[in-house]
Amino acid sequence: LVIDQLNFLIFFTTVITSLICKYYKIPAHTVLGIITATIIAVFINNTHVATVISMPSPIQASFFALTTENILNYKNMAALFAVTIIVLSDSNSSISLLMKSLHKNINNNCSKPIESIAVATVIGGVLGTSNSGIYLESISGINNGGKTGLTTCVTGLLFALTLFLSPLLQIIPSAATSAVLF
Repeated sequence: LVIDQLNFLIFFTTVITSLICKYYKIPAHTVLGIITATIIAVFINNTHVATVISMPSPIQASFFALTTENILNYKNMAALFAVTIIVLSDSNSSISLLMKSLHKNINNNCSKPIESIAVATVIGGVLGTSNSGIYLESISGINNGGKTGLTTCVTGLLFALTLFLSPLLQIIPSAATSAVLF
């Protein structure tokens, strides 16, 4: 196993910067680690960005690209069943953890969030996106005071903005973002 020295430097910079910022209770410590490592990578690689803003890539390849020719194949049905169980289990455990972080009774009826995930997954699949789900990153939003739907709307708008900033965001090295998962 050979580790690229530049990728190790970027990874290490992200981890150390994030840990230092977390120790001093600086908000957005992971983002600051990624930004620091990206700046170092840009200077070392002498990376240039031709444009900062561009139109998003066309989605014609996956938008309403439904096929039904192999829908009743037993292998496809087994895969569909497995993915359904995984998404359902993941959603249930995420809802339980989110409810615990809100200090609410986890025996409450959780059918509404599961129904909304199901609808979002079906609509997302038809529109050509990945499945929707509840992510544990929501706990960080809750811990920072975001308990309403407005938090989700602002997050969605910011993600939509990143579609237009993709040339700028592509300079972020994968070693910097993978360090956050460490």
